[in-house]
Amino acid sequence: MGQRSGRKKDDQPAPRMGLNGCPLEGSFENPCYNLSKQTLSRIQDCASEHGRLRQENHSLRQELDKRNATRHEREMARSQELLISQMAAIFALAKLTESRDDETGGHLRRVERYCRLLAESMVQESGNVFRLSSREIDVLCRASVLHDIGKVGVRDDILLKPGRLTDEEFAVMKKHTTIGADILDSVRQKYPGNVFIVMGVIVARSHHERWDGTGYPDRLCDGEIPPPAVIMAIADVYDALRSRRCYKEPISHEEACEIIREGSGTQFHPKAVDAFLATRKQFQKIRQHLED
Repeated sequence: MGQRSGRKKDDQPAPRMGLNGCPLEGSFENPCYNLSKQTLSRIQDCASEHGRLRQENHSLRQELDKRNATRHEREMARSQELLISQMAAIFALAKLTESRDDETGGHLRRVERYCRLLAESMVQESGNVFRLSSREIDVLCRASVLHDIGKVGVRDDILLKPGRLTDEEFAVMKKHTTIGADILDSVRQKYPGNVFIVMGVIVARSHHERWDGTGYPDRLCDGEIPPPAVIMAIADVYDALRSRRCYKEPISHEEACEIIREGSGTQFHPKAVDAFLATRKQFQKIRQHLED
């Protein structure tokens, strides 16, 4: 019996199938084809919903970022306002201290000018031995007004005594350096990046240190003394010598210059004294201009 080569009249060719098991061709009545259309429709619906959700998510993120930025700005503004308030209080303390211990009332303004003059002279005349930048000089000049802020914690009967202090009284007076540094350091801990306060701590604590190591409060010597305190020391001493105090009369410009010159290498940094002597005429002009 031979092999049949034909096929029955009613036989239909097998449909071509896609990878999803559904026919690629066929009638719309084919249930597999209808399922594929439904699936495709659902996929399209899901894609559309996904796109909508992504857009909503993006919008929500933008709104959240905006709110966070606004909240951060408010926090920064509050922080800045607090810092400004604290700085105002600090300056008020500095002025209060000056008003208790300065008959002319111009000490802080003069010291600020002296510090700039001396610092710039050290840059020009002494080869910038302290490696001071213009920014550091600016900060030092602003912070110089804080050098005696600790005197707010010294009793009037000692601060305003019209005569020589006893050893016990002088020990109390010397504490104004650490009192001032502690006041400013409490602010620095809240605002560690505030260079003005950091500089204020330095000048308040160390402006009575001496080159020979006999100063206070830490008995630092020569290179151990922070450069801002070295500059502050000469500026403060010069103005104190030239000013009337309850315990002394003022001395002349020439006498003050001689005392500072004699203190080179003992009380003062030799290079700082050289810079002072190179600008002593300008010191005198500042004193005359801001006498009262």
